[in-house]
Amino acid sequence: MSADIAVTFVGLGNKEKPRTVSVARDATILGAAHQAGINIDATCGSRGRCRSCRVKILEGDTPPPTVQDSVQLGHDEVHEGFRLACQTRMLGDTTVMAMPPKAEQGHQILESGNSSIDNHSLHLDSGVEKRVIHAKLPVEEHHQTSDIEEILEAAELDANQTSIYLLRNVPQLLRAESGKLTITTFNGELIDVEAGDTTEHIYGMAFDIGTTSVVATLLDLQSGEQLASAGGPLPGGPRGGHGAGAD
Repeated sequence: MSADIAVTFVGLGNKEKPRTVSVARDATILGAAHQAGINIDATCGSRGRCRSCRVKILEGDTPPPTVQDSVQLGHDEVHEGFRLACQTRMLGDTTVMAMPPKAEQGHQILESGNSSIDNHSLHLDSGVEKRVIHAKLPVEEHHQTSDIEEILEAAELDANQTSIYLLRNVPQLLRAESGKLTITTFNGELIDVEAGDTTEHIYGMAFDIGTTSVVATLLDLQSGEQLASAGGPLPGGPRGGHGAGAD
């Protein structure tokens, strides 16, 4: 008995008839489209990091969404049967809309290359800032200041509750490059210190918590670019909400 399944592509244009192709059961929709001679873009190299291969499953068993489906398309589109063709493997005979109308936008994670956004005016107000300072080493014992006090003075910050982890590393960091440091603040409070200039690297985590799963996305807080994502089922039952973090 053959394990092949039939995939029918519709929505190819006003003058083109639907095309049906027979493919192996574990084939992706993108692979089936190429076999049928249909050009579906996958600008991220079939890694599930863009929306260019977005399709809609009209008939047949709709495969469960992958993490990449949820991240790139959002829960609403996933619920409506939209999938990323490069990530979706079909379960049986399927009818697919190959090129959904571009007006159907839905949820989309911010991308630095989005032509509808003026990148020069884009500013992500995460509350996280990084800047370089030059702090002095505490001098002779008559000058009663600590390493962290020298850093706070150079950064023009008020004393705040500093983590034990940070305090333990301050002496080594302060002396690593003769007092040249990068400080990270959140809403004006010191949260991290690094040796040298690391201001080009500022990242944040965004969490999308659904009723049964959670997706975490690593973002560049300067450009808004999505760098990586991962997800999985929630332990302990359904819940909902969202959150974010930064580094």
